[in-house]
Amino acid sequence: MIKIEFFYKPVKEFLKPVVSVDETFSIKKTVEIILKTDTRRIPVVRGNELVGIITTTDILNAFLRGEDFNQFVSNIMIREVITCQVNNTLEEVLKIMKISRKGGLPVLEGKKLKGIITEKDFVRLLPFKPYGVKVSELMTKKPFFLRTNLSLLDTLKIMVNTGYRRFPVVENEEVVGIITNQDLLRYLWQNEFKLQALDEEMKKVMSKNVYSVQVNADLGEVLKLMREMDIGGLVVLDGKQLVGIITERDILNWIG
Repeated sequence: MIKIEFFYKPVKEFLKPVVSVDETFSIKKTVEIILKTDTRRIPVVRGNELVGIITTTDILNAFLRGEDFNQFVSNIMIREVITCQVNNTLEEVLKIMKISRKGGLPVLEGKKLKGIITEKDFVRLLPFKPYGVKVSELMTKKPFFLRTNLSLLDTLKIMVNTGYRRFPVVENEEVVGIITNQDLLRYLWQNEFKLQALDEEMKKVMSKNVYSVQVNADLGEVLKLMREMDIGGLVVLDGKQLVGIITERDILNWIG
């Protein structure tokens, strides 16, 4: 396990200005804000009080159900929100995130929303240095992957059903791309949420810029690449062969 000295400090010392949406905002308006701020989750408020949270996966799920995106976001938000308080230490917050398997927690002072802390925030706090921990010790082995000829609709269904946010894309046994739930949400937004837009093959939307790391690389190399490229996951290769994927959550599971 990786030990972090400053984890005894309160989370309030690490908060940034929070972006939130009012409960009366439409789903469509909420999507616009999510894409503009490049976030995967956004708190929903009534005044300064937290009343829910909405994630990219929640919105994609609502699309598959045929929800009207002009309705209030409060109609599809998660109402029972797992939170932390401003005086909780980083160690306490991380423990809550691990137990709940949540990628981010709204931070409250009483009932008032003061910020949000995410897996990305935690990983960005880790210093660049050799850790003596190999990627192979942290990664998710034998990850799910997709083929380039899969339709966008089938890709969306797989993402929603599995809860995974990103998939490597493989062709001729080599990784040729990666697709995330944010990619799909942005594509739907650009196509005015028309279902027929998902008839296209997934390779039309996937990113061909695949950031990877070799299986024997040190954790420090992963942290550096994640920070420089502003990404939350890396494909893990052994030579050219896909052997795993390492995400922010994989890293946080090794912090104690």
